[in-house]
Amino acid sequence: MQNALLRMLSWSLLIGCWLSLGAIGQSLSPLQAGGLLPVVAALACGGLLLHWWHASRRPGWFDCFLPPGGGIPWRRPAAWPKFCARCAMLPMMATLVLMGQWCSASGLAPWQTIALHLSAMLLPALLLRSRGSPVLIASAMGMGMALLLVLQGIKGLMALSLCQSIAWGIAQSTPAVPASAGHRRHWGLALIPALTTLALGLGIDAAGPKALETMQVTLSFAACAGFLLAPKAMLETEP
Repeated sequence: MQNALLRMLSWSLLIGCWLSLGAIGQSLSPLQAGGLLPVVAALACGGLLLHWWHASRRPGWFDCFLPPGGGIPWRRPAAWPKFCARCAMLPMMATLVLMGQWCSASGLAPWQTIALHLSAMLLPALLLRSRGSPVLIASAMGMGMALLLVLQGIKGLMALSLCQSIAWGIAQSTPAVPASAGHRRHWGLALIPALTTLALGLGIDAAGPKALETMQVTLSFAACAGFLLAPKAMLETEP
């Protein structure tokens, strides 16, 4: 319980940074890359600093800055649900301020939107005592896609994001797989989150909320595909 509370406190501090960067981005004129340029700059600097400080282990709450230590599990479908759930945190947090603005049109105050997201992200890590289950993760991701089809529009996007927040919380209830000892990856990989966020921002410039929706649907589809393709025994033994 103490570790879970410490994790929540650490994330609260980081979330304050996300919100501050998002608010700064939305105040810039002219608005560029969906107002995500400050977030992109922070991800680039943070990713490089953590890469140079990188060891075989790193605190789980910094996973947004670097690709998961085990790399992309292309050949292990059983690992796709947890991998996609962990990746889903980045676009959600990068657009947290934007999401508050979008959802205000549907009657939710920005602080209510943010509170719902943070509760969905943090409560599973606090309540779950066992390792994150790929079954629960894929179920949450699949439920998000189903709600998107039913609700559509901003309400559908909000429901999809909340389900992915729950999936992320379940995935984070167990530590990420660390990189192999002594293995040093190219520094360019540390820029992937920043470049992904920049692409998302440019997509928002062109298509608005649909850009975020497309990225989240892709992650949810991959998570569900991995669950369906993986043998049951592999799902039960996946770390």
